[in-house]
Parts: sequence; C-alpha cells; structure tokens
Amino acid sequence: MKKYLSAFLVLFSVVVIFSQDASKLYLSSGSTGRVYEVNTTNGAVTAITTPSYFNANNGTAVSSLALGYDTVTPNPLVFMHANTASVSTLYKNGQNTGTGLNLLGALGGLTTNNVPGNYYGFVYGMDGKRMYRAYPTSADLGAITGDTTWTNGTTFATDVFFDYQNNFYCIITNGSERYLYKINLATPTVATQVSKISGPVGTVNATANASNATSIGNARGAAYLNGFIYLVSGTETNTNINFYKVNINDGVSSHIATTTVAGSTIGGGNLDLASVPYYVPFNFNCAGATLQGGSFIQGTSSTKTMRIPIINVITPGTYNINVSGADFTTSVATLVVAASSTYIDVPINYTGSGNIGTRNVTFSLNGSSTSCVIPVTIAGKDSDGDGVPDWQDLDSDNDGILDNVECPPTELVTNGTFTGNANGWTLGTGWTYISNYINNQNNGSNNYALTQTLNNLDKVKGSVVALNLNLGAQDGTQAAGSTASLNIKLNGVIYATLNNSTLRDNSNITITMANGATSNFVTYGTNGVNGFNWQNFIIYIPYTGPATATLSFEMTSANDDWALDDISIKAMICDTDGDGIPNYLDLDSDDDGCVDAIEGGANFTNADLHTATGIIASQTPNQNLGNTVDANGVPIIAGAAGQGVGNAQNTMLNDCIAFVCPPDPYAAQQTWWLPSGTNKVRIDFQTGSAVLNNPASGFLGQGTFNGFEGNTTVTHPVTGELLFVTDGNVVYKGATGAQATGPAVGGTNTSEEAAAVIPDPQGVLGRDFIIFGNSAANSPGGLLSAKYNLDTNVISGVTSVLPFNTIYESLEVIPHTNGTDYWILVNTVDQKVKSYLYSKASGFNSTAVSSTDVSNLAGASSSAIAVNSFISWDPRIAGKLLIARHNKVGLANFNPSTGALGTWVVKVTVNSAVNTVDQNSTTGYSAAISPNGRYIL
Repeated sequence: MKKYLSAFLVLFSVVVIFSQDASKLYLSSGSTGRVYEVNTTNGAVTAITTPSYFNANNGTAVSSLALGYDTVTPNPLVFMHANTASVSTLYKNGQNTGTGLNLLGALGGLTTNNVPGNYYGFVYGMDGKRMYRAYPTSADLGAITGDTTWTNGTTFATDVFFDYQNNFYCIITNGSERYLYKINLATPTVATQVSKISGPVGTVNATANASNATSIGNARGAAYLNGFIYLVSGTETNTNINFYKVNINDGVSSHIATTTVAGSTIGGGNLDLASVPYYVPFNFNCAGATLQGGSFIQGTSSTKTMRIPIINVITPGTYNINVSGADFTTSVATLVVAASSTYIDVPINYTGSGNIGTRNVTFSLNGSSTSCVIPVTIAGKDSDGDGVPDWQDLDSDNDGILDNVECPPTELVTNGTFTGNANGWTLGTGWTYISNYINNQNNGSNNYALTQTLNNLDKVKGSVVALNLNLGAQDGTQAAGSTASLNIKLNGVIYATLNNSTLRDNSNITITMANGATSNFVTYGTNGVNGFNWQNFIIYIPYTGPATATLSFEMTSANDDWALDDISIKAMICDTDGDGIPNYLDLDSDDDGCVDAIEGGANFTNADLHTATGIIASQTPNQNLGNTVDANGVPIIAGAAGQGVGNAQNTMLNDCIAFVCPPDPYAAQQTWWLPSGTNKVRIDFQTGSAVLNNPASGFLGQGTFNGFEGNTTVTHPVTGELLFVTDGNVVYKGATGAQATGPAVGGTNTSEEAAAVIPDPQGVLGRDFIIFGNSAANSPGGLLSAKYNLDTNVISGVTSVLPFNTIYESLEVIPHTNGTDYWILVNTVDQKVKSYLYSKASGFNSTAVSSTDVSNLAGASSSAIAVNSFISWDPRIAGKLLIARHNKVGLANFNPSTGALGTWVVKVTVNSAVNTVDQNSTTGYSAAISPNGRYIL
C-alpha cells in the first residue's frame, strides 16, 4: 500500500489521500443504511465507522454512493450519497449539501470523476439513457445516442463509473446479450460501444432478482477499480449479495463471491458501489529513458525510438502516447502494453530544423496526468543530408572533394603541445610546465584553472568542437585513498568531468559527460603505475556559442594529480569566394556559377549531378554528386579517396564553359580581330609577327584594312585565347568570328578608350560579361553598359549609366579588392577624374565615390578638350593610377579597396613653342606606366 500511495501522491498532489479510502472498493446498502469496505478477492465486507456519520443506520440516504475529491473545497476524500428517488437530498459525508436533486431524474447510482482536469470532483448519474450532473451544480446533460445496439437496448445497472480518460461507462442489455459502452464528458450525448461482455455478467438471468455464479439478473451498483468494473447484485433471499468483475478492455467477466452478512438484509434494498480508482494504468520511469539508434543530426529529418521504462502495470491494454517538442513532429503513438511489459518504445520524429543542442520532448499518456519531459540532444549538423553528421563526414557537401582537401584544417589552440614552454596559456594555482606538458600536483586544489581564449569557434566542422587531448592521471601519494576531479569547460559550460576515485585499480579514472557532449574516452586506472598514466581521447562538444570563448580545465583535488598535453581543436576556415560559406560546405567555392563537383579534378559531367539536399540545398547553384555515399559520407561515384580540387577554387577558370577554337592555321590565340565599322580586321600572329591578313572569303576576315582606335580584347586568362573583341559598340566572338546579335552597346569606336569589360558579378564567370561603351568622340559623351553572353554571342540590357555630355574619351575599370565588385573611372566635363562603384549586389552606382582634379589645357579647342584624355592602371602597381590629359601626364594614388583617388601629380609636361596648343595637347592621347613602375610610356 505504501508503494501505491507514493505513486498516487506524485500524480495527484492537490489533495491528501488516506490509506483507508484510496484505491478501495466500497458498498452502500439502503437496507442496512451502512457503508462497507469490500475485499475484491473474496467479496468479504466490513462496515466502516469513518466518517462517524456511517457508524449508524442512515437508511435510504445511502442508496446511491460516490467516493472522490471535493471540487468545491479540495479536501481529503469525501463520500457523496443520496436516495435513488427524484428530488432527493445529496449528502457529503452525511451533511446536506444544499443541492437537491429535484431537477434530475431518479438516479440509480452516483459516481465522482476523480481525473484531474475540467471535470475533477464533479458527481454524475444516469436515469435510463440520460446523463445528469449532480454536483457541484445540477444539470441535465441530455439524452445519449448511440449505435443500433444502444438504441434497441436498455440500461443494465443504472450506476455508472469513469476511467482515466474521462470516459463515463454503462452497460446495455440487448436481447440475451450485454454490452459495455462509454461516453466522453467532452461529448456527453454520444455513446460508443467498447466490447461485448462475456461470462456471467454477459449472461442474462430471466429472473430479475436472481443472480448466481453463472448469470446475473440485476446489477444494483457498479464501480471501476484498477482495470476492472465491479458489480454487485441482490438476490431473492435479501440476505445474500453477489460480486462480479469485468475486464474493462475485453469485456470478460467472472463471479467473485456470494456474500452473506449475518443478521442483516443487506441485499434487500438499493445497493451501490464506489471507489477511488488508480486512474493511471502504468507509470513512466522517466529517468531511465534512452534514445535508441544514436543521436539526431541537425539538418536531417529522422525517426528514432525513445525507450521509456514503465512500472506498476495495473491495466494492460492499448494506449495512446502523445509526443511534442520544439523541432519534433507532434504525434500520437498507439502502443500495446501487456501486464509483463517493462518498457514502451515510442517513435519520435525530428524535423531536421533548429540549432544543435538540447531541447525537451514531452511524452504523455493520453487523457492522463502521466508524462515525461525528456531532454533530447541534436548532436550536430548534416549539411548534405546524407545521414552522416558533418563532424564525421569526410565530404560534407558531397561534391566528391574531401573536406580536408577543400579546406585543410586550422589549429585554434596555441601551443597545445607545450613545446618548450606554456606560452599562450593562463596558468592558475598549481598548474606548472614540466618537460613538454602541463601538470598540477597541488594538494587541496579547488577549481584551479588552466585556460586559453580561442577564436573562430564558429568555424568548427559541423558545429561540433572536437577537443583532442592527452590526459595524465596520478595518485598523489602513489597509493589509494585520495581523489581528484577535472572539469572541462567551454564558454563557461561544463561538458565533461574526469574523476580519480579513492581506489587504485584498473578503472578508477572515469568520465561523466554533460550538456550533450560525447567522448571516445575509455575508463582506465592507475593500478601499479608510478607517475602519470596517460590516455589520448576526444570530447565532441555540440557548440552554438560565440566565435570567441574560453577553454578551461578546472581541477579540484585532495592529493591526486592531473597532467595535460596535445590539446587540439581544429576549424575549417577557408572561404575562397568570401561568401561566408566555408569551401568544404560551398557547392561553388569560387562563385563562378560552375559547381565544385564539375570543376574538381575528376571528369564528372552534368549527367552525374543531383539536386543537393539538406542545409546546403538553399545555395545557388545547388548541385552535387548525390547522397549515395559510403560509411564516411563520400559519394560512391567519387571513390573513397574522392577527387582533387581541380579548378573548383580558381576564380579565373570556369569548367562549365566550353571554349571552341577554330581549326589551324587560324587558331584563336594566333588571330585577333579588330572591329572596323560593321566589318572586322584580322591580324595574324602565326609567324611571330603581326600580319594583316584578310582573305577574300571565309568567316575569319573579309573586311577593310583599317581598324579603329578604341578596341578592347578579352582573352582566356590561362591559354591566351581570344574570347571576344569589342569597340564599345559591336562585339565579335573569338571562336567563330561572328558578330554578336542584339542591340549595339552604344559606344563610339573612334573614342580613345571606347570600351571596357568586366565579368558580370551576377552571371556565370567566363560566360557573362558587362561591356561599357564610351560615346564621347570629339565632343563630350556618356557611358553605357550592356550584358554580353559569350556562349550565345548575344548582347542585351543596354543601359545609360552616365548621361550624354558628361564625360570625355578616357575610360578604365579596376577590380575591387573584395573580389566581386569593380571601380569604373572616367574623365568628366567638370575637369575631374572620378571613380564609380559597380557592385555585385546593385550594379552601377551613378554617385561618384571619389575624384581628383585634372584641369584642361588653356586655349585648347573644344574638340581637343574632348579627345586628349587617357586613364591607365596596372595590377602590378595597384596603388597607382596614370592619368594623361592634354599636355600633361602624371600619377595619382588609388585605393582599390575604397575607390579613393589621391592628388594628380604631374610628371611630364609638353609646351613646344613650335606646336599649336592643340598639337601640344595630343601628348595626353595615350600613355601607360611600365610594369616595374619606374617609367611612363
């Protein structure tokens, strides 16, 4: 009984439960006016004397009986009782409640709902097929409907009772058979058949007052207790009563006993049964719950099993277990619990979302207060969704290039090997450097710490800090009897505690993990070892803290000692394109629009690609080699060793672009074209000297022998092949010599610097370009831009970015140091050279970033003012810009990171007395700085 009460008190702590009341069956007799305790094994009855009211004959006031908790003034258990006739007084422990039943029908029995919730402590009864509430307020809840059996049947035993899910039960007789029905208080007018009753209770005795071991003619009281329905029947003798029980799950009934109370007519009047059932069919042992099948992995939805031990199985049956928690699918598991069951296996589904770490998942028995809140750890990311977490995955983005090849790990711990000293560490009391390791042999230590502040913790692989260390343990007196502990903390959180017990054996060094951390540590000992006994192991810490945090080893000891060496944490920091995605997770590490799976060292093609899954699926492009992987997470198609990095991190090469060159002797790298009006001029370099060579037919030439000044050629960065040429207005493709289709760019081919070209930052590198055309020619013009697709040889999107009459004939483009944006430089009519930003995010910004004064030559004609202007930049001398203007040539400082221009410092001035002003101004027509930066050419 004490064991039972402990469980009951935990579950229903709102009241105090007395052992003489709880979990017992009680009988009331209107004939004797007494209440009895019933032995459910043999049917013996014992008259009760507490409350004192029942130590007397109460007559018909105890014809119907309910036992339970008082919802009005929560209290120890109370008896509710009344006569069965209408307009009867309802008593509570013998006291008039003031609630008459005059609004209700003739209630053959009462029952109290003892299930915590909305109906807790309410008293109910039935008259025929109608339900009534009797307490704390009376109400007619309406007629109850059901199936054909219900409709055509009659109520048998008008007494009613509840189970643990607020289901209200009654028995229906239909012909020669009886059925068990339930009605839920949430829908009190609908009855649902539970089972057909077999055994004596299911066998109809034709004589209403006759009951025996094999059949029953009447049931004057019923109650539910611990998985069984108990019924009591009067007999023809009035001195005997029969007890029966029915299994609530399957309807199988049995006769318990025929009971006689000497000298009384106990069975001669109304009878009723009452109980406070054990409404929880079994108990969870929450502390013993374990997750089967390993940890959940962030980014991968999966279903695993939570095994929850159970005890005290009172009512075997089929039960619904509700599951809910952040990042877990709310679900209901239907499980069969047998009398012999010691655990239940509940499936739980992780959605794959949310951060790594621990969150609580609630498991509750449907309709009951029984529940468990169990912490579940999401151990780490699985970025590619292949089922192998990143911290174990050798290829975390499934591009076929192993992670360590894409990004060699970077050590975060300074001097973790304690080579020659303990530099980089902060040594608390007792921590001392000795011969290439650190140790603490201080007796009476109390959280004495060895610490180091680490950076880039946000870049550890898979958001799991893999702390590798070599631990030495020593019994300080080389004998048993003392202890030591070592807390390992990151960002102030304890993830592991090492302990050296008072013993000296083969297993006195143990580890306790915390906050979701795991380890490959193996228990070992100091038995027979003089000095430190060492073990190398790894602690895996699911980490979502700041990028910079403190790693600490805090020692507490009596006499035992600790030593540390080879402390290491590595991160994957490489990010070639600077997009914030490390190379080992970046499907396009150089941001050229061609996926790493293609640009790697093998010869994979588009036919080998699959749409990526997992966290990386949100990238653009989002293709890899698929999720058919080996045990280490490497795509099987790539082999265990994977493919090389190839051109995956070379921003200058794009393996998705096929460069088609014409056949010899007119190979593209040997032949360049210059536009000439609507034709093209071909210059042949086959012999080593530039030769104008325009054949009369064929696609390589047929043009005039004259080209214009303002041509820009774009070549392959490695092979030197001519990709295309433009004069700021038309474009010719190097591979075919064909003129691009689409609108003209709008530049003027007689302008000194008629065109400039940059890769389109929003396009595919090597295929898409932005062409700038300068429309100035003998008079101020404007700046236009257009998109050009080398693959299709099409011009599109022509846009005026600087208006007409605002710039002269000079034009230059310079790469931004961020690797994606560009600076556009022009000479403007307000006598300045200005820099403008072209960004990947928003294109050309028409507000100048910086400017420097470049004055015109006094007396020059309007034509000379517009014409003689030139800007030149060499990446080998990135901080200098050459500006030629009229009769002066000079240099200005330039910052490719900010676009800032310094003062134009004139180095060359031409003032020839024999020349006209306009003739002198031609000095600025074209100029360049030598590659070594020493000469102006």
